[in-house]
Amino acid sequence: MTSLPEAPELQQILGEAHDISASTQQQLGTVHVLLAFFTTRNQAGRLLRNRGIDEDRLLRALDPGAREPRGTIDEVFERASQIAAGCGAREVDCLHVLVAMTRARDALAYKLLDQMTERMSALRTRALTILTGAVPRWLDDRRRSSAHEEEYVAVPSAIPHRRPRERGLHEARAQALVWNPPIRPPSPKSTRREYPTRSFESDERSSRMGRGRPQPNGQASERLRNHQSEENKPNAMNKVRNAGAIAPGPGAATGTAPKAALGAGPSAGPGATPGATPGTAFGAATGTTPKATLGAGPGAAPGTARDTFGPAAARQPGPSADGVLNPSAGEVLHTTGQRSPDIHANGEPRSQVPASTSSDPAAPWLLPPAKYPWLTSLGRNLSAEAARGKLDRLVGRQREIEQLIDILGKRRGNNPCLLGEPGVGKTAVVEGLAAHFVQSYTGNRAETSIIVGLDVGALLVGTHLRGSFSEKLQGLRDEVKRSRGRVIIFFDELHTLVGAGAAGDGPQDAANELKSALARGDFPCIGASTHEEYALHIERDAALKRRFVPVLVREPSEEEAIAMIRQIIVAYAKHHEVHFTDESIEHAVRLSSRYLKDRFLPDKAIALLDLAGSRVARSGHTAVTPTTIAELVAERVDLPVERILASDRDRLLNLERLLAREIVGHRDQISRIAEAIRRSAAGFRTRRPQAAFLFVGPTGVGKTETARALASVLHGQAESMIRFDLSEFSESHTVSRLIGSPPGYVGHDSGGQLTEAVRQRPGRVILFDEIEKAHPSVLQVLLQVLDEGRLTDGRGRSVSFEETIIIMTSNAGADLAKMKPRIGFDGPDDAEEDLDRQVLENAKRHLSPELWGRIQERLVFRPLKTEEIRAIARLLAADSSRRLFTERGIQYQLDEHAVDFLLEQGGFDINLGARPMRHVLARIVEAPIAARILEGRLHADETVWITTRRNGGLAFLVGEDRTSLSQRPSS
Repeated sequence: MTSLPEAPELQQILGEAHDISASTQQQLGTVHVLLAFFTTRNQAGRLLRNRGIDEDRLLRALDPGAREPRGTIDEVFERASQIAAGCGAREVDCLHVLVAMTRARDALAYKLLDQMTERMSALRTRALTILTGAVPRWLDDRRRSSAHEEEYVAVPSAIPHRRPRERGLHEARAQALVWNPPIRPPSPKSTRREYPTRSFESDERSSRMGRGRPQPNGQASERLRNHQSEENKPNAMNKVRNAGAIAPGPGAATGTAPKAALGAGPSAGPGATPGATPGTAFGAATGTTPKATLGAGPGAAPGTARDTFGPAAARQPGPSADGVLNPSAGEVLHTTGQRSPDIHANGEPRSQVPASTSSDPAAPWLLPPAKYPWLTSLGRNLSAEAARGKLDRLVGRQREIEQLIDILGKRRGNNPCLLGEPGVGKTAVVEGLAAHFVQSYTGNRAETSIIVGLDVGALLVGTHLRGSFSEKLQGLRDEVKRSRGRVIIFFDELHTLVGAGAAGDGPQDAANELKSALARGDFPCIGASTHEEYALHIERDAALKRRFVPVLVREPSEEEAIAMIRQIIVAYAKHHEVHFTDESIEHAVRLSSRYLKDRFLPDKAIALLDLAGSRVARSGHTAVTPTTIAELVAERVDLPVERILASDRDRLLNLERLLAREIVGHRDQISRIAEAIRRSAAGFRTRRPQAAFLFVGPTGVGKTETARALASVLHGQAESMIRFDLSEFSESHTVSRLIGSPPGYVGHDSGGQLTEAVRQRPGRVILFDEIEKAHPSVLQVLLQVLDEGRLTDGRGRSVSFEETIIIMTSNAGADLAKMKPRIGFDGPDDAEEDLDRQVLENAKRHLSPELWGRIQERLVFRPLKTEEIRAIARLLAADSSRRLFTERGIQYQLDEHAVDFLLEQGGFDINLGARPMRHVLARIVEAPIAARILEGRLHADETVWITTRRNGGLAFLVGEDRTSLSQRPSS
């Protein structure tokens, strides 16, 4: 294919590029040509400047150690000639070379441009659009009114002089490019294209112009020579330069006679005169409306023809000259009504339509840092992350996403605010919206929406000077407005805007700064906050509240949470390198929903699975099982693992027998307690507590001991019971002790004794002792617990009582029991039932009808019989001996005669029940043993046998001195 001649403009650029390479003693390369675009006026330089690329940025980004393969510049110019021919041009100009550079991936110019521009395909498409006739205003020289510029455009062959200041800048650029590689002679067989040298006296065009090219000014040349003369000094900078030197390709030559291979056009000679300084203001916006600029032209599906000019690149539309999302070349050509028959619908020559797309799937959603410095530096591009697959997939929430889209489409007040409890997935909804926009992308970038998340903390960084925060917000407003509605801001924790950046007592905080933009619709924004924070900060400002439309995000159900977690569990499995079984996911959701009431789905289940994965990975196992989840929940709520796993079936079925080991008598009452607990464990439960009991009877009959024994059987230890003596809550103000003080009072941040105990340890047995002595206000709190199964503490937190067992005791009706003593003999069954009814009627008069009706089981504890008192004495003695053995290694045993002796000494009182037995045991048994231990008469591993003497009193026998229990000693 015959090469086309270079345009005069390109010839001048080549001369400038040769000057730069000669000044740095380097082989001519694509980077020199790229830098030469900025030395004179040309469309390629204007296009690059308009996109935020200039020589200063190029020099800063240039890697001194980079190398360009041999023959790269030849390939670039050959490709430029082919592009010019494909566009129907008669000569090669700067834009053709620029397009060729955007396809030469091995060229240094390509690598620099790739760093500077958002997408290389957008730059290439823009250049081709200009080449085919759709010249934007800022590139149309005919629109310029300056007489000098009119002359410059009208006479393209008149190469202008560089002004003195421009010459200095030119030499400074050349000095900055000094890498000083060793220059090798050209290879005799080199087929590399040679370019004009600095000798242009015989140039035909130079003689025609009658002017010579000026030499670099003296100051720059002197600095260049001084810079080069220090190369031989062994200093650190010289080592750095040599280490980063770019070696010219084989066959490089300087000062040799070139071979005209770029076309028939003459090269620029030294007779060129200095010209005008390159313009610096090329960012003027076009006069078209957004709709015309981003027009919905026909379409333009990307072609499939093979790219014959170099590596394939993406053809997705990029940002426009003013940084706004740019249409494709095909769309721009459609608005002008012109398109060359050799130009594809995407604006490129048909022979150049690439077959592949960009390697970065997020390219349509990236913002150029040069045009959006605040958004790119302070924000998080959620749309780009969604395109790259870095966001977790959203399951469900279709209703919330549709509401967001509807609100964002409003003309004014297009600012939705997601409201929900912490952990329900408000941020995930916004990420799902970003993914929805990405999935709905049709190729028209004018229709894309980019969601950028902003952190208020990042906005406040570095704003210690007055006005700096307002400057940041103003920059953000301008950039969002410049995007013409394509950029949507997401403020997580929206309430933090209120008061952010306020100086002293001034009213101008972030919320007030953004009010006007939010109202006009110039600042589309999505907020997220909790109900509490929204009411506290946003609703208090009526003007700010009016600018947001609430969108409620409710906690998902257990089934929805399981479906959500199954979609994202792969990321956690990859992180921990373990496998999560389906059963473990279901257990995590159901157990966290049942026991972790202070958090919300799906967050609490995800956190539980994440912790389980970490533990399994640490232990060396490969799978997370339901047992692992149950162990973590048991540690969190301080319950036995067996109860969490519901594997304590045998214990629940044998609950009566287990309680009978610790409770003497009251068989009917124990049976009714066990039945109520089994009903709840089997699934017959509501949002109320598992069970609510009222124990009525005289003191000392075992009401409190029954509650303690129940806690021991269910939770493994009696200390797990939470006990409140309601005789201490006889005043109305004591309610604050249970649920916490209201705001404004001392201690309101600490929470209440009841709510904090249940919040930290759910599933406990709670004992309210002597309920008839409590103030009615306290009983109202109990009414709410029994009715709704939850309480709200002084800090506004809801505490669930669904896993608790509520036990209330009362001494009401004790006088009735005293009138019918039963020590030593039994009464008729009918008389006992009648006594129970009378006791319950008496207790009912002490409680409100609402509270009485919400009690599940009302049990009467009858007075104890003689045999029951003896059994209690043996239990107390066994417990005392066990504690002594733990401390001293000594134990003791009582025979039946000793037990009868304890009863005779006051171990039972009709008014106090079995309560005196503990005191008698301590006085008659424990005190003598303690004296013998301190005297040294008892030692570890010894057992004391206690019986009675024939003449009265107790005998304490040890070892060989112990006589047969059937032969009691006489003294």
